[in-house]
Amino acid sequence: MRGRNLRVVASMFQLWGRLFLFRRVVPDLYLKDLLDFTPENFPEQFQGIEGIIFDWESTLAPHGTMVVFPGVKDYLVGLAKDFKMGVYTNKHLERNGRRARDIGEKIIRASGIRMLYPKVCKPMVRGFNQAMEELEIYDPLKFAYVGDALATDMMGAQNAGFGLIVLVNTKNRRAEPLYMHILGRPLEWTYKLVTRIKHTKV
Repeated sequence: MRGRNLRVVASMFQLWGRLFLFRRVVPDLYLKDLLDFTPENFPEQFQGIEGIIFDWESTLAPHGTMVVFPGVKDYLVGLAKDFKMGVYTNKHLERNGRRARDIGEKIIRASGIRMLYPKVCKPMVRGFNQAMEELEIYDPLKFAYVGDALATDMMGAQNAGFGLIVLVNTKNRRAEPLYMHILGRPLEWTYKLVTRIKHTKV
């Protein structure tokens, strides 16, 4: 009986841990297409957004490239008329000094919006805070974050207290490295299965 009780308690702790994790990665919106994310379609409770931070790989551009998906540059240039915007990616942190800046300049040319240079990787909150400071908006509730990964993008933006968190569907899974398929995407598949979330337009 004692052994059974211990197993029950252990199972409860595991369940609480999973629920806590999922709560930390739940987005406010889930979109099939990034281009559906427009201010005209913002829900009423998110009308106070002043800044938007985007992930790069698999959100604005195919993984491993410096070329955005079709239509994305014009879309971003249009949004930039109304919002302070930037790209926060872990990609430049894979390189040092000049090579990191080279990556940033290529992203700027490809996207038409500025590159942000936090000194720590997602999902660390300090990186999101540094990104906000670069855009000179200091209230996280006035920010939207748009990304494709639950474990880094959604968790980091949730912990940083962003006002609007948007998960977009990944378009080019085949181009992603093996570790993403092993560690990252199964979490998203499980999340979608557990919550029965559907592709929805705002």
